[in-house]
Amino acid sequence: MQRVASVLGTGWENHVEARQLKTEADNFRKVLDTQALFERWVDDVLAKGTSTPGRVFVIDRRSKDGKPFLHLKVNFSPESIVLHKEVRNLKNMGFRIPLKVVNAAHQANQIYPYAISLLESIRTYESINERLSAKTGIDTLIASYKKDIQSQIGEGYQLTWESYKIDPYVTKLADTVNNYQERVEELILIADNIEVDLAALDTCQYNAATIGAQLESIQKSVDQLALGNYSNLTQWVDKLDKKIEAKLAARVEEAIRLWTLVFSASEEVDEYKESNVALPPVHPVMIEIRLTAQTIYISPSIEQARAKLLEQLVEWHAVVTSQPRISSTRFQLAMNRDLNVATYKNVLSRLPNGLGVDEYVSEWLRYQALWDLQAEMLYEKLGTDLSKWMKTLVEIRKSRSTFDTQDTKKEIFPVVVDYAKVQLKVTLKYDYWHKEVLQKFGTAVGNEMQQFFGNISKWREELESQGVDSGTTSDAVALITYVQTLKKQTKVGQETVDQFRAAQRLLSQQRYQFPAQWMYAENVEGEWSALMEILLRKDSAIQSQMKDYWQSYDVELVNYQNKTRLIKGWDELFNKLKEHQNSLAAMKLSPYYKQFEENALAWEEKLNRISAMFDVWIDVQRRWVYLEGLFSGSADIATLLPIESARFSSISTEFLALMKKVTQSPRILDVVGMQGAQRLLDRLADMLSKIQKALGEYLERERASFPRFYFVGDEDLLEIMGNSKDVARLQKHLKKMFAGVTAIDVGEEDRIITALHSREGERVDLVQPVHTKDIRINDWLKGLEAEMKHTLARLLGMSLAHFQKMDIETVTPEEYMEWLDKFPAQVIALTAEIWWTNQMEIALSDGKGVEGVEKAVSATLALLADSVLRDQPPIRRKKIEALITEFVHKRDACRRLISTDVKSPSDFGWLQCMRFYFDPKQPDAVRCCLVKIANAQFYYGFEYLGIQERLVRTPLTDRCYLTMTQALHSRLGGSPFGPAGTGKTESVKALGNQLGRFVLVFNCDETFDFQAMGRILVGLCQVGAWGCFDEFNRLEERMLSAVSQQIQTIQEAVRAGGEMTVDLVGKRLNVNPNIGIFITMNPGYSGRSNLPDNLKQLFRSLAMTQPDRQLIAQVMLFSQGFRTAETLANKIVPLFILCKEQLSAQCHYDFGLRALKYVLVSAGNVKRDKLAKVGAAALEDVAEQQLLVRKVFAKAESEDLSFSVAKTIQLHSSA
Repeated sequence: MQRVASVLGTGWENHVEARQLKTEADNFRKVLDTQALFERWVDDVLAKGTSTPGRVFVIDRRSKDGKPFLHLKVNFSPESIVLHKEVRNLKNMGFRIPLKVVNAAHQANQIYPYAISLLESIRTYESINERLSAKTGIDTLIASYKKDIQSQIGEGYQLTWESYKIDPYVTKLADTVNNYQERVEELILIADNIEVDLAALDTCQYNAATIGAQLESIQKSVDQLALGNYSNLTQWVDKLDKKIEAKLAARVEEAIRLWTLVFSASEEVDEYKESNVALPPVHPVMIEIRLTAQTIYISPSIEQARAKLLEQLVEWHAVVTSQPRISSTRFQLAMNRDLNVATYKNVLSRLPNGLGVDEYVSEWLRYQALWDLQAEMLYEKLGTDLSKWMKTLVEIRKSRSTFDTQDTKKEIFPVVVDYAKVQLKVTLKYDYWHKEVLQKFGTAVGNEMQQFFGNISKWREELESQGVDSGTTSDAVALITYVQTLKKQTKVGQETVDQFRAAQRLLSQQRYQFPAQWMYAENVEGEWSALMEILLRKDSAIQSQMKDYWQSYDVELVNYQNKTRLIKGWDELFNKLKEHQNSLAAMKLSPYYKQFEENALAWEEKLNRISAMFDVWIDVQRRWVYLEGLFSGSADIATLLPIESARFSSISTEFLALMKKVTQSPRILDVVGMQGAQRLLDRLADMLSKIQKALGEYLERERASFPRFYFVGDEDLLEIMGNSKDVARLQKHLKKMFAGVTAIDVGEEDRIITALHSREGERVDLVQPVHTKDIRINDWLKGLEAEMKHTLARLLGMSLAHFQKMDIETVTPEEYMEWLDKFPAQVIALTAEIWWTNQMEIALSDGKGVEGVEKAVSATLALLADSVLRDQPPIRRKKIEALITEFVHKRDACRRLISTDVKSPSDFGWLQCMRFYFDPKQPDAVRCCLVKIANAQFYYGFEYLGIQERLVRTPLTDRCYLTMTQALHSRLGGSPFGPAGTGKTESVKALGNQLGRFVLVFNCDETFDFQAMGRILVGLCQVGAWGCFDEFNRLEERMLSAVSQQIQTIQEAVRAGGEMTVDLVGKRLNVNPNIGIFITMNPGYSGRSNLPDNLKQLFRSLAMTQPDRQLIAQVMLFSQGFRTAETLANKIVPLFILCKEQLSAQCHYDFGLRALKYVLVSAGNVKRDKLAKVGAAALEDVAEQQLLVRKVFAKAESEDLSFSVAKTIQLHSSA
C-alpha cells in the first residue's frame, strides 16, 4: 500500500475508485495477519496444560474379552514433541512465545529420548509376553528374567521425569529387556524342538537306536536349558519326564502285545507282516530228552526254558526300559561316576491298559471293613449331622457298582481278577449294612423333624401371643429382641427345612418304609412358612410401636425449691433412647427392612435429635443447679463476683423461662420441636461453662492466698467467702482447715478471737488475740494460724517452768492435777517428752545408768494410776490416760536401755529413741522445740491437735517411726504396707501428732482423678502438712504414673533446698519444707495395681505385721487403773484367741483388736464404779480378773457359757 501511495500520491484513498481498492486491500491484509491464529494456538496450548507429567509410568484400566485388567503405560504424550517443533518454528518466524510454553517445550525435548527408549522397551516386553503366552508350560522357565524386569518397572514407577536417576534407569531397562528377548527366543526354539521329538516318540521305529536317538535329542535340548540358567528347570523337566514316560509306556505295552501274539503264533501276526510292522524275534528253545545213569531227564529244564523265553521278552521291552531318563542335572551327575544312571524301567508299572489292578483289588479288600465295622462306632462318628448320614447312604449305593454286576471276572491286561467266590457274600453284607443305616437314618430324620416342628410351633405361638400394641415398653423391647433373635436363625432354619426335604427324598429313593406317625417334610415346610409370615408382620409392627411410645412420652418433672420444675428420670430416658436406637439399627439387618425404611429413617433422625438435645440439657441443668446453689446461698456472692453473678442471673432467667414452657407442654416431641431450643441450650451450656471456669479461677486465687482453703470444697469455700463477716457461720468449717480446732471464741462487738476449742471441749486461750474486724478473712485466718502456733510454743515454756518446780517423789496428786488442768493436753504431753529426754541426757552424760529415771517414771505412773481410778472430769481423764500410755512406753524404753547396759548419750540404743529438746533462747518461739531420732531432726510443728488419743507404742511402732523419719530426712516419702488392721494409717497419724504436724488422710479409690490429686498436692506443698494416701494402690495405673511425676517434682524441690518452687497442675508455687507424703498399701488384694518403678523409688517401704496385742492390752489396762495390768494382759489376749477359735459362730461375736479395746475400756468404767461402791476390795487381783471375764462373756450364747465357766476357773487357778 505504500507503493500505491507513492504512485498515486497522498490522499489517494479519498477517491471513489480508490476506496474499493483500499477496502479489498485491508481485507486481504486481515487474512494474511497470523497474529490471531498464533494467539488461538497459545490459548489452546495453555488450556491443555503445559506442566510436564510427574511419574515415568502410569497404570490405567483396560478390558479384554469383557475382563478388566491393569496396563502399564509410559507417561509421555507424543503431543509434547509436536509442541517442541511448533515452538521452534514459531520462534524462527519471530513470534513472541510465552515463557511458560517455551519451558514446557524445552522440558519435552529433554525427556524425548528417554521416553522413546522406554516406549520401545515396554512395547518389546509386551510383545514377548504375548508370544510366551502362546506357548503353554514354559513361562515358569523364564520367571527369573521376568521378575528382574518387573522389579525394575517397580523401581521406575517411583521415578519422575525430573529425577537424576532417569538416564541410567532407561539404559538398564533397555539392556534387561533385550536380554529377556534373547532368552525367550532361545527358549521357544528349544521348546519347539522338544515338541517335535516328543511327537516322534509315538511313531518312530521300535528299536533301541531310534528311540535312544530321540531321547538323546531331547536330553541335548534340556542341556541347553540347563546352560541357559533358566529358573524352575528341575520341576519343568520332571513334568517333561512324565510325558515321555506316558508315551514310552504305550510303546512298551504295544511291544509286549506283539511279542505275545508272536509267541502264541496268532493269526494276527500275518496281518502285521503284510503291513510291514516290525515284529519281535521269538527264538524257539531247544529241549533235549536224555538218558544218563539209567535216568531219563530233559535239558534244559522246563523252568530254564521258561526263563530263556522270559529273557527274550525282557530283551524286547528293554528297547525302552533300558533307555536313560531325561535329567536336568546331567553335568552334575557326570562328576559322580559311582551313581547309577536312572532308566525308564518303571514304565512297566505305568502301562495304560494295565493301570488300576492294585486299585481294583484294593477296592475289594476294603470290603473287609464290612465285617470289622462296629455299628456303635459308625453311629457315633455320624452323630446327629444329617448331611453326614445322607452322604454315607449315597456312598453305600455308589459302592455297589463295583460288585453288583453279572460278571464274575475283571480283565485288566495282562491280569484277570476272579471275584466269584466273594461276590455274593459281599452283596449280602452290603444289603445288611444298607438296611441298618437306612433304618437308623430314617429314625434320626423323623426325630429331628419332630423336634424342629415343635420348636417352630413354639416360636409361632410365642410370637402370636406377644403384641406390639399392648403391654409395657419392656414387653415391646423384649419382643424386638425376640424377633431379632428369630431373624438371626432364619438362614439356618431355611437350610434345615431344605435338608429335611432332601433327606425325605433320599429315603423315598432308597425305598424306606415310612411309619404311620411320620412327620412329613411338607408339614414342616408349611409350619416354617407360617412362622416367617408372622415374623414379617411383627418386624414391621415394631416400628409403629416405637412411634406410639415416643408420641405419648412426657418428660418427668420434679419441683426444685419452689422456684421451677426440673427434669428427672434421665437414666430411664437415655436407656429408652439407646434401646430404640439399637432396635432401629437392628431393623436395618432385616431382609424386610425395605418395607418400612422411610419411616425408620425418619424416626432414627428424631431419636438422634432427642439424644443430642437432652445430652446438652442434662449438662445445662446440672451446672445450673450447682451454680444456683452457690450464687443464691450467699448474699455477698454478688459483691465477690459481680460480673459472673449478673451473667448467671440472665442465664437463670432464660433457663427458668425454658423450663416453664416444658412444664406447660411436657410431651417430649413438643419439647424437641420448640423453636430455637437447641441453640438456646448450646448457648446456655457455653455461658455456664464460662461462669464455672471464672468461678474456679476466683476460688483458686482465694486458695492461693490461704493454702488451707485447698482442703475445703468449692461450695464450702464460697460460703466462707460469702459470709466472711459472719464469723459464727464459719465455725463449722474450721475443722476442715485446722486439725484440732472446731470452734473459736469471738467478741460480739470487737470481733476479736480470744480462744480455740477442740472437738473434745478443751479450751486454749490465745496469748495474743486475733483481730478480724475490717480485715479480709484470708488475712485473719493466716493470723489465727500463726497465733495458734505461737500460743502453743509460749504455753510449752510456761508448762516446763511449772513442771520443773514439782518433785515427782513428793508432789501431791492435787498439785499434779493442777498442772494438768492449767495447760492443753498437747502441751502436757510435749512437756513430759522434753522432761524425760532431759533426765535421760543428764543421766547418760554423767556415765550413770538410767535406773533413776526409770524409778521416776514408775513413780509418775503410780501417781497417774491412782488418779485415773478416782472420779475425774472428762478432759482431765483423757489427759491422764494419754500420759499413762506415754509413760508406760518411757518405762519400757528405760528398762530396755538398762538391759542393754546403755550408759552413753552417743549409744545407738539411746539415739534411736525419739528425743525432744527445748531451747528457750530461740528467737523464733515456734522453733523452740527440736525433735531428734537417730540422725534425723525436725522442728516441732505446733499445730493444735486437740486431745488426741495416744497410740500404744509397740516395737513395731518404734520401727515404723524410725523408718519414716529416716525417709523424711532423706527427702523421701513413707510407704507402710501390709494387711488390714496392722496400724499403717494410725502409725502415720501418730507420728504426725508426735511432731506437731497437720495430717490429712485421703482414701484413694477409682474416682480419684489427676486434677483432684494435683489440688491436694498443691495444698500440702504450701501448708507444709502431711498427706497420707490410704490404699494408694487402688488408683488406676495411668493415675499412678501421672502422680509419680508430681511427687517426684515436689521431692526434688525439697531435696534441693533454698528457693523451693515447683510447677504443679499449671501453677508455679513455693514448697514448704515440712511437707510429708505417705502412702499405705494392701498388697495382694484384688483390684490393686502395681506401683511403677519410678514411683517406688520415691518412697521408703516398711512391712507392717500384726501388732503386739499383749503390750497394747497391758498399756490400756494400766491406763484404766488396773494394778495387775501385765498379768491380766498375758491372760486376756490368749482368752480372746481361744474364744475366736472355739466359740460358736454368731453374728454379734467380735474378738478383734477393736473389740479388745472396747472390753478393756468398759472394764475400766465398771471398776471405777465398783471402787466407788465397795472401796479397796475392788483393787484385788481376783476382782480385776472377774471384771474382765464378765465383760468378755457379757453377750455369750447359752451353748458357749460352759466354755466361759471353764476358762474362768482356769484363769483363777493360774492366778
